[in-house]
Amino acid sequence: MAPDQTRSTIPLGLLGALILVVAIEASRADRPIDRQTKTGLAWQFGAEAAAEPAVIGARVLCLGDSRMKLGVLPVVLEDRIGLPAYNLAVPGAPASATVILLEKALRAGAKPSLLVVNFDENLLAVSPRERVSEWPELLGPGDWLGLARRSGDLDFVLRVGLGMILPSWRDREAIRERIVAALGGRERPILPELRALDRNWRRNLGAQVATPGERVPSSTAFIDSGATPRSRGWRPHPINAQAVHRLCSLADRLGITVAWLLPPSRADWTDRRRSLGLTEAFDAFVAEVLDAHPNVVVVDGRSAGFPDAAFRDPTHLDGLGASSLSESLADALLPLLDRGRADDDSARLVALPAYRPPSSRLSLEDMATSAAMVRTR
Repeated sequence: MAPDQTRSTIPLGLLGALILVVAIEASRADRPIDRQTKTGLAWQFGAEAAAEPAVIGARVLCLGDSRMKLGVLPVVLEDRIGLPAYNLAVPGAPASATVILLEKALRAGAKPSLLVVNFDENLLAVSPRERVSEWPELLGPGDWLGLARRSGDLDFVLRVGLGMILPSWRDREAIRERIVAALGGRERPILPELRALDRNWRRNLGAQVATPGERVPSSTAFIDSGATPRSRGWRPHPINAQAVHRLCSLADRLGITVAWLLPPSRADWTDRRRSLGLTEAFDAFVAEVLDAHPNVVVVDGRSAGFPDAAFRDPTHLDGLGASSLSESLADALLPLLDRGRADDDSARLVALPAYRPPSSRLSLEDMATSAAMVRTR
């Protein structure tokens, strides 16, 4: 036999390169904070917290997006309800991500008596692929397969899968920032904020306590999102609508009551959404879910008259506003914890009382304090 016929047909150079790539990517599987973006850190925190003892032991588990994370404070709930609580909300999370977080917590052993959820109208209306860079932070292989089956979007699920197996691809923004910062002999400018966020979430049982009086410049352009030029209407993305129903059905099978919080927003935001017909369309979807799931109670805070001074931007409360909302919410949740699901339809629509300044004197660490603490370390 000729010598060249015994030579391996495997391209050893390519094989070696693949092994090197796998080794490098495996070394990046442990994701320190300096490789993260702000949103990516929040999604990673949520995925990891789902298996933490504080979540597993929580009787009241809060889920949703940034309006829940900044608006509902577990420390205040615990003080008024007398039961352990945790806020597992993730900024920017669509409903399909929220139900995956719940499933993660349940697999880890969580046995909540009550879920407090929110589903922001804008996030309900957009495709889950809008967060293609963040999804890899949340998913395990089984979660990814489930998402692929339900989404039917091959391009989306392949992009998410690529981010899961190639951390350097999903970290490319942070990598660019690190290189630029290193060339200037400094750290990434966002790192102090990332450290402060991580500390604040850990100190506040997953919630983020915005500094009282802090104001974030905002545009009114996003108020119009979700409206179509022809109908000026609103409708949930099918995947998100399915996820809302799936979460409620899962909770019902486990005997868990779901309190769907409709949080307050600033008056200009509320009025603009109503004038576009978006509030009416959203309310119709809420009614559809309420009719389909007897374990769901709607807690409506939109007419509670929260003053503009309670908000840091059109939809997010500052620390004092969040304390006030959490106190009112806790009082509304107590009957649900005492008797389980509501006895009649009228009890399944709960309007929060008019705004009152917070009465609690609990010590809460806000973002300004967290930022100061990480600077002194």
